Amino acid sequence: MASSSLTIIVTGANAGLGLGICERLLVQLAQKNPPDVQEVIPTANSTDPILPCTHLTLIMACRSYARAEASRKHLYDFLDAHTAELRMALDYDGHADVLRENLKIEIQTVDMSSVGSVVEFAKEISSKYTHISHLICNAGATTWTHINWPRCFLQAATDLYGFLTYPNYNVEEVGKVSSDGLGWAWQVNLFGHFAMFRLLEPLLRAGPRDGRVIWLSSQTASPTNLDMDDWQLLKDSHNYGTVKYQIDIVASYLDALAAVSTEAPRVRHIVVHPSVASTGIAMQLTGALLDQIKVICFIIARYLGSTIHIVLPFLAAVTATYAVLAPISALVDEDGRPCKYAAHGNRRGTRAWTKRELIQKWDEHKKDAEVLVERCDALLGEFTK
Repeated sequence: MASSSLTIIVTGANAGLGLGICERLLVQLAQKNPPDVQEVIPTANSTDPILPCTHLTLIMACRSYARAEASRKHLYDFLDAHTAELRMALDYDGHADVLRENLKIEIQTVDMSSVGSVVEFAKEISSKYTHISHLICNAGATTWTHINWPRCFLQAATDLYGFLTYPNYNVEEVGKVSSDGLGWAWQVNLFGHFAMFRLLEPLLRAGPRDGRVIWLSSQTASPTNLDMDDWQLLKDSHNYGTVKYQIDIVASYLDALAAVSTEAPRVRHIVVHPSVASTGIAMQLTGALLDQIKVICFIIARYLGSTIHIVLPFLAAVTATYAVLAPISALVDEDGRPCKYAAHGNRRGTRAWTKRELIQKWDEHKKDAEVLVERCDALLGEFTK
């Protein structure tokens, strides 16, 4: 049976969804036949290029080394506990122990709001590794400043589903600029990852298979405020939803170019999002008590039949692990339309799966995607001269 070695970078890996992605990757790769891709890979065999994975290097790309170190210890302990459970099964095949023996969890600091930091990160990675199999662009942040309580109560009273799914009451700071003089939300969520991808592109092409970049979008991604005259979102009062939509179309455009490329290996781009999960990103607005109330509301929505109120980051991470492990043929729409993958879960909150969605208004904004890529490349060129 074939086996493989994977080197995976996860940005923002020390907490929230990033940590959930790391946990779920370990659980999936500890099995020869990962449950998250059973639908598209019934068994791992010699025709599958990735599975089973016997050697894994997981690189945690985080701002704080201290917080990442604590999370790294947690991940080792997490896998040890999971492996102990697997050993109790009568048909245990020993694969989890093989993975654990060949597992390396590394930490590399990076600040996505600084191009210089991303450049140094790429230099360090390039000096340590011969290739990267996957780059998971998870790190992100909002410019939320406070809650508009009258609007919050009004939406709760008139549109409860929207209140829990598409909140219109989080007030965002307009005009926030990074130390590089760029739109802060735009740089942290999109441009920092674009720069990282471009700088690591040679390593993503250096492996035995196509490299993959997995872009984390959002349930709230929206083209409503997209304005190419304000492409760094300095005037946008809903910049989080807009930058996530920019991620949707930029990644889709990059993958469309890769799909027709004659080069080998290529770098493929997959867009995923966690649907509605509790990641702590809203804690700055709500505080601990209101955050717990929010989680209870999510659980009630799930119990009443919503499949997108996932709640737990470990479950919401199913789309990222699916994008890592599924064959590219399973990640492409049959009609060639740009798509992304959303997390869905059951009523009890014990199981999650992926569901394909089309990119909103792609035909209207395909040219905008091309322009954004050109501008990002030009801007990166200015910084790296």
